[in-house]
Amino acid sequence: MRGSGQGFCYNFGRGFGALFPPLVGVLADAISIGVAVAVSAGIAYLVMASCGLALTETRGAELTAAAG
Repeated sequence: MRGSGQGFCYNFGRGFGALFPPLVGVLADAISIGVAVAVSAGIAYLVMASCGLALTETRGAELTAAAG
């Protein structure tokens, strides 16, 4: 289960990250390349921060094994 979860998260991140190079290209047509890169980085940081805030704190909690 742990390996499947890690693999899913890793590859989902890779797939999501693959959207940014075309996004920079599309934005660079309308605005400068520097601003396009900054906008893309800002979106990525917002996604990362929102995912981090959505996680549950497990410090001091008893972790139980999944039945299966």
